[in-house]
Amino acid sequence: MTDLAKVQKKKRKINVAGYLFILPAMLFFCLYILYPIFFIVKNSLLKWATLSNMEFVGLENFIKVFQDSTFWVTMKNSILWIVVTVPVQAILGFFLAYAIEERIKSKKADGKAFSRTFYRTLFFIPVVTSVTVVAIMFSKIFQPYQGIIGHYLNSWFGMSPTINVLGNSKAALWGIMLANIWEWTGWSMIMYIGGISQISEDVKEAARIDGANTWQEIIYIYIPALGSVHKSLLMLGIIGSLQTYALIGVMTGGGPNHATEMPGTYIFMKGFTESQMGYACAMALKNLMGLVCDPVAGLVEVPCVKRNVGGAVNALAAADMALAGIISQIPVDQVIDAMGEVGIKMDVSLRETSLGGVAVSPRGIEIAEKLGM
Repeated sequence: MTDLAKVQKKKRKINVAGYLFILPAMLFFCLYILYPIFFIVKNSLLKWATLSNMEFVGLENFIKVFQDSTFWVTMKNSILWIVVTVPVQAILGFFLAYAIEERIKSKKADGKAFSRTFYRTLFFIPVVTSVTVVAIMFSKIFQPYQGIIGHYLNSWFGMSPTINVLGNSKAALWGIMLANIWEWTGWSMIMYIGGISQISEDVKEAARIDGANTWQEIIYIYIPALGSVHKSLLMLGIIGSLQTYALIGVMTGGGPNHATEMPGTYIFMKGFTESQMGYACAMALKNLMGLVCDPVAGLVEVPCVKRNVGGAVNALAAADMALAGIISQIPVDQVIDAMGEVGIKMDVSLRETSLGGVAVSPRGIEIAEKLGM
């Protein structure tokens, strides 16, 4: 065997070892990237509410999505989110990084030097703060009466402190975007700090010698030199915007009236929340049965407990209407008399005898038989 052949054989062995080294990464990629993509594509062609009830429908789901007005709201909100939050975070992050790296480091206050590490940490704290905590904090800030926003709008501009930012379909998304900007500007700052540290001091010194002022340095040196950082932040910002869920989920849940719906909340609503519509409809219909008292097996657990919850919600809604100035045209004593008359006219099977209503439904009878009632 020639020396060349031996070298080539040795190289082939090294290549095999290299493939073995990347094998775990490839397995991870296939398991957590390729398989989920395949799973999503496959199931997008099915109509299903549970894993045991699937039906192939082809492109029907895609047609429904494109016909759903809420889907287009999420697209509009996503574009607005990207156009607003990504540039604002980048601009604020750049100027924070520039100030910390090039300006603050040599200044003093009260005889003590400001540390760049202190400022980096201070502005990066929101990034490592739980999204849920940020959402709750800004929900409190925007809260009517007690919120800081309402307080200052009232103090400075004479506006009503009852202003409800998150309850206003035109203002809610802007309030959430403000929270997002506050949380993620520190990430842009750190990225720009890393980029600024790579700019040669000789280049900056040469510009100063040539008489360049601060803005000329920023425009002709810093911004061009940080091109890779700009691109990275743009890509990460777009990805992050399309993945936004927790912040909106906690602050508005996609409301009011889908005004803050994003792809993440929309997908969750369609995939998880609406799959429970059958149960919700059943409970709602039972609550609408008015004066009917039809305990299954003679016990109050079904459906009376949930009907009581419906009654409590109804009472709160009625209280809100009364406080808002809505007047009942029928006096309360006449309503009570009318209710008594309706109760007298009701069949005995609907008067807590378990002889009518849901108590004699197939499932109600089955429950009663199991309990020996």
